[in-house]
Amino acid sequence: MKVLLYDTGDVRGELNEPIGIELLAANVLKELEGQVTLDVKWFNFDGYSFDPLQYDVIGISIHINGLNVFENIYTLCCECGFKGLIIAGNSVATFAYKQLLEKYPNIICSIGEGEYTFREIIKGYMKGCLNLTLFLTS
Repeated sequence: MKVLLYDTGDVRGELNEPIGIELLAANVLKELEGQVTLDVKWFNFDGYSFDPLQYDVIGISIHINGLNVFENIYTLCCECGFKGLIIAGNSVATFAYKQLLEKYPNIICSIGEGEYTFREIIKGYMKGCLNLTLFLTS
């Protein structure tokens, strides 16, 4: 299984490493060693940065003011016929998940810290038995 973790970047124009997706990457690679290959991207999206069809799962960390970058990636995925999972995380997915799911009903929103959730979604998807109700809490 091939996974991409993409950080939408910071509006301050600084080139900082995205600690959040790097923690997710380390967690997934440790727990699913030998079963998953993983790419991490965090530069500004230019429409040519990657081919979505080379991935099974795309996780996108959406920062405040990063929705336009998410929309570009989502549009690229739709236009090329991407059939894998798109998982949104970080601040926007945590606090505006209802609005995201209304506009993009075929994505998954990870609310809060994503290490466990992201890893378990990938495991379920790999096994062909992804049951998202397992992650719902009251």
